Amino acid sequence: MPLSSIAAGAACVNGVESLAGTARVRRACRVVQTGLAIAAVAQYTGLLLADDDATTQNSFGPVACAALFAASSWVWVVELPRVDVVPYALLASTLAALSCAGGRAFLRDAWALSDSTMAPPSLQALVAGVLAVPTAGALVAWSRLVVREDHGVLQDWLGPALGLRTLPLFALLNALVEELEFRGIILQALRRGSRPLVSPTPPPSGRSATGAALIDFVVGGSHATLAAVALQAVLFGAQHAVGGFPNGAVGCVLVTLWGFVLGALRVAFGGLLAGYAVHVVADATIGLLIWRTERKRRRLRAPRVRGRRRRGEDDDNGAADEFSPETTPETTTEAAGSGAVRRPRRRRVS
Repeated sequence: MPLSSIAAGAACVNGVESLAGTARVRRACRVVQTGLAIAAVAQYTGLLLADDDATTQNSFGPVACAALFAASSWVWVVELPRVDVVPYALLASTLAALSCAGGRAFLRDAWALSDSTMAPPSLQALVAGVLAVPTAGALVAWSRLVVREDHGVLQDWLGPALGLRTLPLFALLNALVEELEFRGIILQALRRGSRPLVSPTPPPSGRSATGAALIDFVVGGSHATLAAVALQAVLFGAQHAVGGFPNGAVGCVLVTLWGFVLGALRVAFGGLLAGYAVHVVADATIGLLIWRTERKRRRLRAPRVRGRRRRGEDDDNGAADEFSPETTPETTTEAAGSGAVRRPRRRRVS
């Protein structure tokens, strides 16, 4: 099996695992991804033994991609510390790439910031600024109109931790990790396989020329880049469908379309910088929406808690006054809150 096909298969299985509703399906996907990663490493080792430098440098991308998917599938099972914060899968794939010359060459290409020969920096900044506006607007519209500020599990996990100091850090780091993974390693691995996903050879006699042209347009020949961009976008949307922002069916469609745009920026500008800038704006908008919703929830909870405490304290004081054996014929003045309350005492019956 070609290395590029291994990478594409691992991406598809990872998407199925992200949407799986049962533990049995997730376990099966985990086993398949592990097997694909082992097969990719074995094939790449064979290329190294053949001592073909050009082939090995062009073929390490699918190995890094398969390793990334396998690691991301296992980190939640192993229960590593702070797995919700530390990008263990990205670190594992990076360390594997740094271990050989072909991997280092792949990372230099996958994580390039921009290519000024493909588009001037001023144009890249203009496009990023234009795309940032509808991106933020779509997130606000989804939050207000679709889910009515009920953001799901991400709100419960991220809401208490976000503040005005931590929000910029969240936007910068989360965007960086996702861009390095999806528009960096995954997209470039699918583009730079040792062979195209479908060989651009003429179809045999009897096959529809229209069907062959359609297959070639989607995944073959010169259009393999389009297939890579689309596949990473679908995977990006699938991983946000359950616990992401936005989530659900509508959120999955929105994130998939947005991931396709970010992938197109990566290909058009030859680097991650423009897409990363748009992604930072998106994550900053997400952080602000989650922080605002969390503040609303705290305001709604706080008055009820204080009211219950006051009523409980008054009831306790009243019960003590009524049944205390130390009563006297006079009335006493007791401090309650910020003022004073005068309570008539019962006369003791002798």
